[in-house]
Formats: sequence, structure tokens, C-alpha cells
Amino acid sequence: PRYEPRMARRSDAWIPIFVVVLLLWTVVTHQLSVVQHWGIRVTMLITNALALYCYHKSIVTSPLVPRNVTTDLPPLYGNCPKCSNVKKQRTHHCSTCERCIFRMDHHCVWINNCVGLFNHKFFLLFLFWTAVYASVGETSLALYIYQTKLSPVELTLPYAIKTAKAFLLAPHLVGLFVAGFNGGGFVMGMFFFTIVCMWNNTTTFEVLKGKGTCIFWRTGEWHRGSRWLNLQEVLGVDWWFWLIPTAPVLQYSELQWTQDLPLESFFNKV
Repeated sequence: PRYEPRMARRSDAWIPIFVVVLLLWTVVTHQLSVVQHWGIRVTMLITNALALYCYHKSIVTSPLVPRNVTTDLPPLYGNCPKCSNVKKQRTHHCSTCERCIFRMDHHCVWINNCVGLFNHKFFLLFLFWTAVYASVGETSLALYIYQTKLSPVELTLPYAIKTAKAFLLAPHLVGLFVAGFNGGGFVMGMFFFTIVCMWNNTTTFEVLKGKGTCIFWRTGEWHRGSRWLNLQEVLGVDWWFWLIPTAPVLQYSELQWTQDLPLESFFNKV
């Protein structure tokens, strides 16, 4: 199903614009001045395009908002005192978006949206493909510096200092290194933390509240008896589509869903 995009705050809209400009600048600069092998060129173009598309889908996909309906699934806390929506299990009110989000992971300023059930896969894939793109970019940058700036015969301290000065005087190389090392490292850390939470069928918010665990070998309250089923709850039942940015076919835990009721009876298309 299609869900209307909803930006949290217009004043924060510059952050996604900054991320898109940064990704485009790095790929163009790499293609024009650093990358020489055609295989690396194609790999960087594909991973950059996948990262940008997943980023777009993370922003425009609504995370899943409960609505006031009477169903066989009892509310956990009654109505939300802030937005009056039914407070289902694993539902949290986001003060930034001013709405309740089912299976809310966190509110992400980088996508100016909450990360919930429906856009969690796109958010994870954005982290994954950005990490792959940054790794390839940093590797190609290191090879470029080694092949063009260093000579294996002259690996002495004065020559290394001279090479470092030449590197620092090239702003585009410094920019690529800083963006790839810092941004790539941060994204990789976020990716591994997110995948461990999915592995345990928990969310960042539940970990912070002490209701879940981000330790790889432990299980939390919502563990479905199998790590595979935990991953399927967010990524979908078709594992061959897990790395492809398509809407997942979701299979829900009996603690949260009943097979007899359609999805639309629980949630609002917002």
C-alpha cells in the first residue's frame, strides 16, 4: 500500500538535502578525480544509487500510525493522552512528529521522520548500502594515493611528510577522506546496532527503556522463538528480497496481530 509522506518539521528539511548533496558530491568527485578502474566506477555508481533510493523511501514512507478503532486486539495502555490514538502494544508517541508510531525504533533527524515498521527495512538498507559505498570509496581513495602520490622506493620520513602536505593541499581528497571515514564509520556502527536489534526483535527505544536488549546472544520480551522469524518481522518473509529496496511482505507475531483481521483495521494510512 502507498502511504502519504509526512515530514516531521519543515525547519529540519535541510538535513536530508545536505545528505543527498553530500552523497552526490562524493560520487561525482570520485568519478572525476580518483577512480580509475571501470569496475570500481560501476560499483560506486550502483551502491550510491541504491543508498539514495533507500534514503528517499525512508523519508517518504509513513512508519505506521495506529488509529481509533475497536478490534479483537486489546489496547495496552488505553488511549494516548497526547494524540488520543489507541495505545497498542509496542506503540510509542513521538513528540517530534506529534503522533503515535507502532514499533517505533527512534525518531531520526537524518531522514526527518520516525523509523517504524513500514520504513524500517528502507532505513536499514540505506545504512547498509551507504556503508558499502563508503568502504569502496575509501579503498579506491587509498589506492589512488598510493599509486599517484607514493613511490615504493622512496618510503622515507621526509618523502612521507612531503606527500602528506600534497594530500592536505588537495581539498577534494581531504573532503572525500573525512566524509568517507567519519560518515562511513558512523553509518557502519548504526547498521550493526540496528541489525542486532532486529536479530533480537527489539527496537532502539525499547533498548533505551530497558524493555529490550542489543546484546547479540540474548533474547528480549518480543523474541519469536527463532532469530529468522525475528528478522522476517521487519525485512519480510521473502529473504531473497532483503537487500532489495522493495516493500516487505510482513508476517506478524501472534502477540501483535490476528490473521483474521486485515491490516487496515488496525492502522491508519497517514
